[in-house]
Amino acid sequence: MIKLKELKPSASMELTRMAKSMKDQGKKVYTLSIGDTHFNLPASLAAEIVNLPEAASHYGSAQGVAKLRESIAEIYEDYAADSVIIVPGLKQGFFYALEAIEGKRVAVLEPSWLGYQATCTLAGCEYLPVNTYKSDWTDTLKSMDFDILMLCSPNNPDGNIITANQVESLYSIATEKDAWVILDLIYERYTYIDIDIKALLRPILGYHKTIVGNGFSKSHAMTGYRIGYLLVKNANVMSNILKIQQNLATCASSFAQHLLSKNHSPIEIENFVSYYRENRETVLNIFPEWKVFAPQGGFYFFVDLSVYGITDASEFCMDLLQNHGIAIVPGAAYGYGFDNYIRISFSLDRNGLEEALENLKNVLTTYHA
Repeated sequence: MIKLKELKPSASMELTRMAKSMKDQGKKVYTLSIGDTHFNLPASLAAEIVNLPEAASHYGSAQGVAKLRESIAEIYEDYAADSVIIVPGLKQGFFYALEAIEGKRVAVLEPSWLGYQATCTLAGCEYLPVNTYKSDWTDTLKSMDFDILMLCSPNNPDGNIITANQVESLYSIATEKDAWVILDLIYERYTYIDIDIKALLRPILGYHKTIVGNGFSKSHAMTGYRIGYLLVKNANVMSNILKIQQNLATCASSFAQHLLSKNHSPIEIENFVSYYRENRETVLNIFPEWKVFAPQGGFYFFVDLSVYGITDASEFCMDLLQNHGIAIVPGAAYGYGFDNYIRISFSLDRNGLEEALENLKNVLTTYHA
């Protein structure tokens, strides 16, 4: 049974809602709280909307449009189109996966996207946090009893990319425990270091009990289209996920799937990545002291405010929004032990980003808790 009392509102969505309400009242507000690209749908995709088939406005297969699944399978080794299921966003996809797997003890590498804890609650799973900022975190993980390991790389909220040694350790621990791995690659395209994410993660990607989650929301600037996908090698688990999707959602958006089937990798994506790479540098130009927090991927900074003498980031974030019109998310939303931290999204227009950061800098130099 879902324990609704344990299900919390999404901190990022709630703060963004508050920011929008203030904007609607005519107040100047800078929204650095949500992980949504500020770009419009790539023009090369938008041009195809008028060419969609009649099937795009009707029910589709629960597993997804075959052409799109085939094109996804081509970019991964060891996965066929039958191993792909298109889902209405990764939140729903991860819920399916957690429901489809028998084990209910889920170890999650933190800091982590707040959606993992929410989907664990919805699926009736036991959430087991692992603080990766502690030097002995792999030893901690090895000592734990868990059925499923969840991780993201590049990570939300800090943009960290897992190292080769960590990949080997996680693969060893997971296989030794015969545990499932749910691997979130949603920020794969936004990588700012010279590395091949799929090659780096090859041991985990090749593991027969790995479920990969990815999608088009972030990379293609189409969060509202709600198209993610899971890669599942285990036929029984895939069958369970399909049954859940058939009965809960019927199918993911046929319109969006057929649109992506026309061109699943538009050239504009590289422009998006370049823009946010420059935004990352803009943040560091204004806050050079944040170099230690510079993300390797994604589009967030996860900053420890204790360097400014601030220990209650939640209180700071509320004051910042109400009195200075800047919306950012407190670190407590991303795990246990991160009360000093804030997450700042730089996925917005550069002029607005610069204004917001200059204002934030002024607040930090004068703030007294």
